[in-house]
Amino acid sequence: MKSLENSFTETAHAYHRYLHSRFGSIGLHRGQPRLMSRLWEEDGISQKVLAKRMNITAATLTRMVQSLEHGGFISRKKDALDQRVTRIFLTEKGENCREEMESIFKNIEESVFGDFTKKEMERFELILLKIRTKLYREMDDETDIQIS
Repeated sequence: MKSLENSFTETAHAYHRYLHSRFGSIGLHRGQPRLMSRLWEEDGISQKVLAKRMNITAATLTRMVQSLEHGGFISRKKDALDQRVTRIFLTEKGENCREEMESIFKNIEESVFGDFTKKEMERFELILLKIRTKLYREMDDETDIQIS
């Protein structure tokens, strides 16, 4: 019998591959759809705050931002009041892919979770939150975490 950890890892890997196959069609890769979604909520957010909200390192965010900027989805600008702060903005291309991304997210949810009952989904959500909370608390990470 497989260990629970092995099953969890294999499931996460399969899910990431599935996401890549769907979002790759519009030029987005792992983690980038999540970043784009954050910018729809807070366009012009600073790079430092965005990394904190996404619970990723500044270096990881920098690589994602560079790739998205190269693809024409976002732009970076220095803050008008504090030149040390870099703000990230959606470009027209980034704004225009929102509808398609939301459609992909909806299709993924229906395809992957469509057979679950509402009660199963609520329970699954609670289990995922519990796992995520535990992982962040156990990590030797000095950054502030946001459990969402």
